[in-house]
Amino acid sequence: MIIETAKTVTSLFRQHVGSNEVWGVVVAALLLILFMSAVISRYQESLWLNKLKKRNILTPPEQRFYRVLQTALPDKIILAQVSFNALITAKRRSIRARFNRLYADFVICNPHDFSVVAIVELDDPTHRTEEGKRKDKKRDKILGKVGYKTTRFDVSEKLSQKEIVARIMSTQPF
Repeated sequence: MIIETAKTVTSLFRQHVGSNEVWGVVVAALLLILFMSAVISRYQESLWLNKLKKRNILTPPEQRFYRVLQTALPDKIILAQVSFNALITAKRRSIRARFNRLYADFVICNPHDFSVVAIVELDDPTHRTEEGKRKDKKRDKILGKVGYKTTRFDVSEKLSQKEIVARIMSTQPF
């Protein structure tokens, strides 16, 4: 089909420009380049798809902390990896784009209406860097603007369930 199209284009080109063989070759070469470009583009798209791998929703430290929260707060619903889009909104897409790829580690909700009781972050060593602190401050500011207060725990802290609940309660109105 591509070859036939190239021949047709070459034929039409010859009718309008003349029978110069060089022009026919140039047109055929350009069509071949366009065709190869399309093939390569599709091949490159499939390359990144082949690199995808599944992963667990929570890291091992997050899994342990989730279980502690579940046990410590049996009368609450604990949601993990909640998109900021589920927590806040804005009318303009350009504003939503500033937070739509962010998520909260854990959101604690009332079981009767799923209203947010607390937002909990579990910080690993990446949060201790200047860049990590800057990102955390920005995230906390975004959530704080709509009335949420983030309670942060360091993954290295060895706290009891009572201590965890006490810290969450001291920053959130249960």
